[in-house]
Amino acid sequence: LNLNFTTLIHGHAFEPVIAAVESQIRNGTCFANPTEAEVELASLLCARVPRLERIRFVNTGTEAVMFAIKAARAFTGRSRIAKIEGAYHGAYDWVEVAQASVPENWG
Repeated sequence: LNLNFTTLIHGHAFEPVIAAVESQIRNGTCFANPTEAEVELASLLCARVPRLERIRFVNTGTEAVMFAIKAARAFTGRSRIAKIEGAYHGAYDWVEVAQASVPENWG
């Protein structure tokens, strides 16, 4: 999520969103194992995207980047990855370097 640009797309304190969050938060806030709702959503996504075989839900974009790197390395057998220089890729040491770089020090 890009700061609040995507989380606030439904408006600030939009009543239907508040009601949906309140109804779901009663089920719990953090689980070690997948919930029934996650399994159902994963099944729906896999059914709609034929090449998609597995899904891993994570808490943050940083975790998503970490797991994407691990998956890419495991799948390709390569250890090196490419990243956009000067872009933000989460608070993960391997991708956090040079997030404020300028073209003069790209290399």
